[in-house]
Amino acid sequence: MFRDVNWRILDSYWFTVNPVFIVAAIMVLGIDYFLRLLRWHWMLRLAGSSIGLKDCARPFFIGFALNNLLPLRAGDIARVVSFGDLIGISGARILGTLVTERLFDLLVLLTMLGVSLAWVPAGGDTLTWVGPIWTTAGAGLLGLVCGSLVLVTIPDVSTALSWLLRYMLGEHLGQRVMHRVIQLRSTLVLLGNPRALGGFIALSIAAWVLEGFVFALVFLALERDTAGAWLAMAAGNLGTLLPGAPGHFGTFDFFAMQGLMAFNIEQDSAAFTVVFVHLILWVPVTLVGLVLIRVAPHHSTKKADEHRP
Repeated sequence: MFRDVNWRILDSYWFTVNPVFIVAAIMVLGIDYFLRLLRWHWMLRLAGSSIGLKDCARPFFIGFALNNLLPLRAGDIARVVSFGDLIGISGARILGTLVTERLFDLLVLLTMLGVSLAWVPAGGDTLTWVGPIWTTAGAGLLGLVCGSLVLVTIPDVSTALSWLLRYMLGEHLGQRVMHRVIQLRSTLVLLGNPRALGGFIALSIAAWVLEGFVFALVFLALERDTAGAWLAMAAGNLGTLLPGAPGHFGTFDFFAMQGLMAFNIEQDSAAFTVVFVHLILWVPVTLVGLVLIRVAPHHSTKKADEHRP
């Protein structure tokens, strides 16, 4: 990522930062995450939860903070296994909402990547990095879609899967796992109605477009051309599908840099710009999540248990 970067030149870039655009970028980021929170809350309500939007913010932001601080997407695991009492539905149903989230995110990001590539100027930097990103993200999207369709549309899959689980895990554990699979399947069915799908797509597009504006505002704060903002955003976020450090440091930055360099931006400038954007995206959300970890929820566990389906 930082190979051949001239660190002495990077020192001078700090003096070009315009704080007004940074504040605007953080405000837009807040709206972006509010739309993501609204989308997940809608999914949870359809899945049978009675949680309010305010209480939903706690597991939502804690999940993102843990993803930013720990490996193996620990925040997503925490949302599934640690907040069932607060949310009021089983972990399998929560997992169904996260699968749906990832499906729409991949769909929108791949579309934005394709549209952004059409604007790359002639003579831009090599685009050999696009192939691995496109293949990885496309495979992930295809796997999510096919797996969901098989689980939802083929009636006999439950019988076959139940037999396989009992054979591999034993009667008792196999039945427990199959019960979770049935809950996951019913959640995907509930989230797949046409009216809900249209709303999820609209919120997903709006959220990722706003994240593109976060990139553009940071570029303006650094007196950079905003032409490559959406390509850098799409490439960087799709790059996080590859194994990387906590907070996606490395994978996000490398591919976002490639997106900028495709618009003839020098590597030194691209490196500084992308790292600055990454910090803007990483710090506020992580701080909010850490604060919510320390703040006790106002939701009653007993009340949540009464609403558990």
